[in-house]
Amino acid sequence: MTRTQEDRSRKDRDHRPSPAVNLLLILLGIVFAAVAAEVGLRIVLRESDALNETAERSRVSLYTDDDVLLYRYRPGAQTTYTRAEFSTEVRINSLGLRDDEHTYQKPEGVFRILILGDSLMAALQVPMEDSLPALLEERLNTDPRTALSGYRFEVINGAVNGYSTLDEYLFLREEGYRYEPDLVLYAFANNDTEDIISPTRQRNGITQYALADESGNLILDEAGEPILIREPYVPESALPDRSLVADRWLKDRSKLYAVIISPALDRVRPLWRAFTNLFRRVDRPVFYEKHFAVNPEVPGYRESWQALSQLVLMMRDRSESVGACFASFMIPNQGAVYPEIERHYYVGFDLLSEHWDFEKQDRELADLYSTHDIPYLLLLEPMRAAAEASDEPLFFELDHHMTAAGHRAATEAVYEWLVSAHLVPTSEGGEPTRCGQE
Repeated sequence: MTRTQEDRSRKDRDHRPSPAVNLLLILLGIVFAAVAAEVGLRIVLRESDALNETAERSRVSLYTDDDVLLYRYRPGAQTTYTRAEFSTEVRINSLGLRDDEHTYQKPEGVFRILILGDSLMAALQVPMEDSLPALLEERLNTDPRTALSGYRFEVINGAVNGYSTLDEYLFLREEGYRYEPDLVLYAFANNDTEDIISPTRQRNGITQYALADESGNLILDEAGEPILIREPYVPESALPDRSLVADRWLKDRSKLYAVIISPALDRVRPLWRAFTNLFRRVDRPVFYEKHFAVNPEVPGYRESWQALSQLVLMMRDRSESVGACFASFMIPNQGAVYPEIERHYYVGFDLLSEHWDFEKQDRELADLYSTHDIPYLLLLEPMRAAAEASDEPLFFELDHHMTAAGHRAATEAVYEWLVSAHLVPTSEGGEPTRCGQE
């Protein structure tokens, strides 16, 4: 190689970008693309931002503080309830229920059913007309077996997001009885044992729970009512979950993150959790803490179940004291209806299948109801049958609440049970037998 060629080769190398420069150019390209996407999304979503801001203000005002219940729905509130899988218009009536307008006084010729429950019955994930309470009312008033009974039926939806069995009892005591129900239906959900006797739920920094002894027996006042403890909420850790804080911070500031990245992460997180669990032992995974009744070894299970059992009987007695019958139906866990969801949990928490018992609570509650002659319905088998018969999912994949199809399937089973158990007037039998008992 001549000196001239060597000089030219050296100059070419000198002008060739270094790896650091190449990396910088790649990063700048990514940043430019992200900025362009962010600007584009802000332009496209400018109109919806105003709607979202209004919806956020409405969401904040969806709840209001309560002297007894800690919180309840704010009368007249309206909001758009939005998650990755749905966006629902939510309206609260003038009496603080997610329901049509009702008067406290029962009209002549009306048979009233009051449903007590939590988010599964409040059903903010679907339009109100697609929720079980609304569908049940429609079915009662259109199916000839009940529509020709001589009664008009009203189903009052007393469910509120986040309520425990304690809250549902307090709602019945303070508000539900005023609707003069003929039948009170307690919609049991698999996390109803939470928050009864432990300070695990809060609103505006305040928590409320019932006082109990070491065995979980509620300590009652002179009137035979639960003693409520209301105090400042102290989380298990003084530090917030940094990932949740970062997620909220990014959503508030970036359309790209809120619209594209965050929903993608929602689908990746279960796989990431399964991967990380391969390298560490999980003794008490979050799912046990959230739905601990599937694990008899978790501390506090028996005590919480004892408190729930006591409250259920108090609900029955309170219902009968105002002339209403009391019955209950049990809503299954998503994993109990879909075995593949159960396997997802096993992988996610690195647990063997025998550690999971999604039917445990059904059996224990059925034993309680049978002992005390309380009519009940287990929805697990009807929901499984509906899931096998249709490709339409009964639960949202990420949210875990029932879809419109899930509410339809549950309504069908509840209606047939009410008729066959003689809990409602029918065209054949006239007046229902006393609480379904011959």
